[in-house]
Amino acid sequence: MSYQQPYQQYPPPGAPLGSGPGSVVCPFCGGTTNMQRCVWCGRDTTAPRRPCNRCQRMVPTYETVCWNCGLKFKSDLGWKIPVIILLFVLAIVLSILIKGGF
Repeated sequence: MSYQQPYQQYPPPGAPLGSGPGSVVCPFCGGTTNMQRCVWCGRDTTAPRRPCNRCQRMVPTYETVCWNCGLKFKSDLGWKIPVIILLFVLAIVLSILIKGGF
């Protein structure tokens, strides 16, 4: 699967568009903008984000794949859900044993 960077169709980041007082650097593409949505890549500059472990570019937290290098992120809940289910089952079994249900 070929993964193309979403801002390749625009001029390179750092061009004069959007620069000036009140402008911010987009954490995703590096372009400067004075709006909440980046004029270069179209992403929300205030969105929650995390760094990619492979390329160190910033990626929105809701993305499952890095837009820059294609690294697939593992779910943070991968180990938590089975542990929660196990604790729930143990709590039910323990409550049955304490009440003397057997």
